[in-house]
Amino acid sequence: MTPPKQRAPRGAVVIATYNEAATIGGICAALVPEWDVFICDDSSPDGTAQIAAIMPHVTIISRPGKWGIASAYRTLFDAVLSDPNAYPLILQMDAGGTHPLEAIPAMLAKAQQGAGLVIGARQFTFKGRRTVISLGARALMRAIGVKAPDVTTGFRLWRWSTLMTAYRAVGESSTRGFAFQLEFLWAASRAGTVIESVPVPYRLTNSSFKPSMLTEGLSTVGRLALRR
Repeated sequence: MTPPKQRAPRGAVVIATYNEAATIGGICAALVPEWDVFICDDSSPDGTAQIAAIMPHVTIISRPGKWGIASAYRTLFDAVLSDPNAYPLILQMDAGGTHPLEAIPAMLAKAQQGAGLVIGARQFTFKGRRTVISLGARALMRAIGVKAPDVTTGFRLWRWSTLMTAYRAVGESSTRGFAFQLEFLWAASRAGTVIESVPVPYRLTNSSFKPSMLTEGLSTVGRLALRR
């Protein structure tokens, strides 16, 4: 009997992790066989990388310390953008359970209809200063021409060409934190990308708020405004 052909991966999933042992295994298992998963792990002491590494469709990039989420995603983007024929679609998400896997089919449908970037747009309800910051960032980004319902979300489905264009447009950046999300969205919008969204529940991450996040976000938007 001829064994059934394995399905070729639809694309790549990129995830930056730190202490996600409780959830990383389930997320990676749910993404097989249609996705190859690339994880950049900053030496999580809870064994996140070791849990994910036993799965054949997962590639682990381990770093010796916490170097920041922006550099983690740049490392991941370098890995999946190296071959234009390998991954036509690249899904960016977290491993903490804030990005619902059940939204992926709707995001794929939008991409198949021609969107270059599909964002999982959170349906905001007030949950303190994190909500205020997200809504404030949306207003500021609108002021510089980026019209998206959620500009700080990390749940994004990219076409290879769109992500490569944005990566080249952003270039070298001093951004270390979550403000890199603003940079890449701005670059995609500026390139004339068709950006669509899929509504997803609003769940706060387990990361704590730091004043530097607000400062970096404001300085990033100001820098982007000067590049218009």
